[in-house]
Amino acid sequence: MVPLYLKYMGAEAYGLVGFFTMLLSWLQLMDMGLTPTLSRELSRFRAGALSALEVCTLVRSLEWLFGILAVICVVASLLGSSWIAVYWLKVQKLGINEVANCIAIMGGIGGLRWLTGIYRSGLIGLDRQFSVNGISVVIATLRSVVVLGILIYWSPSPLVFFSYQAVIAVVECITFRQVLYSAIPSVQMPVLPDWSSLNKISGFAGSIAFTAGIWVVIMQLDKLILSHYLTLKDYGYFSLAASVANGIILLSAPLNQALQPRLTILASQGQEVEFIKLYRTATQLSAVIMVTLGGILSSFSEQLLLAWTGKHEIATHAAPILFWYAMGNAVVGLLSLPYLLQYARGYLRLHVIGNILFMLLWIPAIIFSSSRYGGVGAGVTWFVGNLGFMLIWVTYVHQRLAPSIVFAWFFRDIFMVVIAPIAVLTALSITAPDLHSRLIAASYLVLCGIIVLVVAALFASDVRKISFRLIGIK
Repeated sequence: MVPLYLKYMGAEAYGLVGFFTMLLSWLQLMDMGLTPTLSRELSRFRAGALSALEVCTLVRSLEWLFGILAVICVVASLLGSSWIAVYWLKVQKLGINEVANCIAIMGGIGGLRWLTGIYRSGLIGLDRQFSVNGISVVIATLRSVVVLGILIYWSPSPLVFFSYQAVIAVVECITFRQVLYSAIPSVQMPVLPDWSSLNKISGFAGSIAFTAGIWVVIMQLDKLILSHYLTLKDYGYFSLAASVANGIILLSAPLNQALQPRLTILASQGQEVEFIKLYRTATQLSAVIMVTLGGILSSFSEQLLLAWTGKHEIATHAAPILFWYAMGNAVVGLLSLPYLLQYARGYLRLHVIGNILFMLLWIPAIIFSSSRYGGVGAGVTWFVGNLGFMLIWVTYVHQRLAPSIVFAWFFRDIFMVVIAPIAVLTALSITAPDLHSRLIAASYLVLCGIIVLVVAALFASDVRKISFRLIGIK
């Protein structure tokens, strides 16, 4: 839908959408690690480690806490919206008052997203994947597709866009709440919060909150810096490239969402052999997905953007940024697996230490590269930093928590999976014809993606066995 947003709203207004996405990520700091901790606690409830009353009390206490945080978020956005519009963003054509009103609404949406996060994470912990994904599909359609009709037939104003997003955020929150309450046991739930229930999970939640805060800084510092140094129009181009690259992480999320409760349950029950087997198979599957998505987006970045938007100006500006961010996000997709390993074992100390070390190197590097070389410099730093982290720190994590697979995880589960697809991608990009038609270009890229996906799956031993079994080949 992004090319249509650009068509009807314009690049500068879409820059506000990019700023909104970045702002939501920074607001995750207020989560304090409690929603993923709730998911883990509900997984433990399914494994028999918690009672129904303990779970219900925890949910109600988190509702109170996040409701208070939502109010604080709304007040803060109202007070700071004018300053951001005047002194931080470089607005050229849009009205300052309109931009300020949009920022105020963003704060309200952020508060509602916090509340929604409680209910969504609870359903994930209960392994209600079908419910979570079904609701998410409907909400995403309302949020991203139906809004186009509002822009076309009512007004292309960014204020209308964000007002509509606020309405959908209310619908999303109410829907997820109702589904979670119907899924948890029907016991007498307290009206008021029991803060002692939060104390019981404070240690684990604190570890997640600290690492989540570091991760927000790592993921969003470049976007925050560029939102100040770039004009809102150029920031719109950058946001376009970043949003395409973020599709890699979005498409890896369902795998992680399905793995989290299963790995946690296996670890809680002490089924070590099954735990490691699932972890390695998931790594291979993730490598297949990452090399396909990251490879296509980076190798054919300009052709893809041109086929998608039909605008040479957009493709020219955004392609170099997409090239580096696509490769960097492919590495990030692989890094989520070692995190799940530590999360399931309930031992996040190494994750905290590793992210602190990464952040200490990342902050000065990204400030320098973003301010000096713009989006391309930020992209290069993003890729190199994450690749170095995976090669060095993840090796140490495996030596501590899964010493039997240190070599096999890198060599068999990743390197042997990605090396052949990378060679195929190189050959396809070198021999690619001139793609003038958008339809032909899109068809060619889809064909290349299928070829790379098949090659990657064939070189992933566990994925190959599963695929053959699904199609009836022994």
